Amino acid sequence: MARTNSTPKRPSGTAHADHPGTHGTKRMTGGATRAAKSKPTSKGEKGAKPARGKHVEKDRRAVLAAATGESADRMEVEYSQGQVVLSFAVGERPVFAGAWEAELQMADGSAIPAKGAWESVCWHSDSDGDYLELQLQPAEGLRIDRMLFVSRDGEFALLADAVISESGAPAVVNYTTTIPLAAQLTADISTETRERVLKAKGMSARLFPLGLGSDPADGSGGSLEIHGDTLKLEQSIVGGNVWVPLLIDWNSSRAKKPAVWRRLTVSESRVVIGPHQASAARWQCGGEHLLCYRALTTPELARAVLGLHTWYETVVARIPKPGTYTSLVQIEQAAGE
Repeated sequence: MARTNSTPKRPSGTAHADHPGTHGTKRMTGGATRAAKSKPTSKGEKGAKPARGKHVEKDRRAVLAAATGESADRMEVEYSQGQVVLSFAVGERPVFAGAWEAELQMADGSAIPAKGAWESVCWHSDSDGDYLELQLQPAEGLRIDRMLFVSRDGEFALLADAVISESGAPAVVNYTTTIPLAAQLTADISTETRERVLKAKGMSARLFPLGLGSDPADGSGGSLEIHGDTLKLEQSIVGGNVWVPLLIDWNSSRAKKPAVWRRLTVSESRVVIGPHQASAARWQCGGEHLLCYRALTTPELARAVLGLHTWYETVVARIPKPGTYTSLVQIEQAAGE
């Protein structure tokens, strides 16, 4: 999946340099272009029910669904009133319920709320899952790209904000985002890692701040906390840009298995680049092993991370075995960015 072009997705195989195409169907909104890269249907999907994901742009609403059927786990998104409102449920059990808010803390001590006219810049739905990307300009020279991806078969979702500062923009030093939790949830707070767990009868949703290290004492600036009925994720910003990803895993077979994740080094032309230019992490639990990557500046050459060489702005991929990748999401850089 990426900002749609007609180039087929590479099958699972060795690491490669995946230069995005420039032809095919593209979505254009508010002057920004996003294209989701289409992928061929595998033989195992023949005769499968269609995806239940749906985006109605004129109503500024979307439903991102795991699996199919009326009881599928789903995330409903509404972005028509100057904010992004989430309703996320695992089966019949609500997890998130309310406005996904954010605030930028500036170097001068002021704060800028992430409110205003959110615009859809990319929507794609296929056998791997549903992907929605929204965009907001909270102040001149500052942009927030908000992505939501719900896996069709993996029982996980990725929510992430990317803060992008243009040259000359006011200095941003910290980013805080909050999501209201549904009632009747209990929280399990780990003291050994930054993982947090939300529980209800018959349901467990594990939360992983992939932009931070797993060890709370590792010195990475930020935290993931649960205060009453609110989830709060905070991350410091160096260099004007930051990616703030949150992975949610509700697979019951993985619920008691240890999860490991770490931030990854990204390089361009064999030179390590900073997290204000690109950010990546790997996460593994049970049989699920993921690579998550986001470019925050436009590359001059393909960037390398964990053996993958990519031109794409956003990549979410499974790692079947070391050195091989099966892409779930591949998002091209927007035209003009």
